[in-house]
Amino acid sequence: MGNEEKDIIDILMDDDNHDPIPLYTEGGEEVLFDQVAVIPYNDRVYAILAPLTPFEDIGVDDCLVFYVDEDENTLVEERSDKVAQAVYDIYIELLDDGE
Repeated sequence: MGNEEKDIIDILMDDDNHDPIPLYTEGGEEVLFDQVAVIPYNDRVYAILAPLTPFEDIGVDDCLVFYVDEDENTLVEERSDKVAQAVYDIYIELLDDGE
């Protein structure tokens, strides 16, 4: 079953899924992402994703934070730098705890 047929939550939570996650820019360009982490925060589920190829001003070493819009079954880029940083900080904390 392809990603387009699965619920985005199922894709993100599937430990066996190693396929890139396709998202689209406002201009309709497909960008493939690698899943870095899924983080619950403030009653939302966030996904930290890294692009597999550079696009716009985002490089492959950069990560973007998205939240899951459960009503639309889509990922939406988090526009608040404060929220995105808080989610990323939780991710770093989890990495540190895992060492």
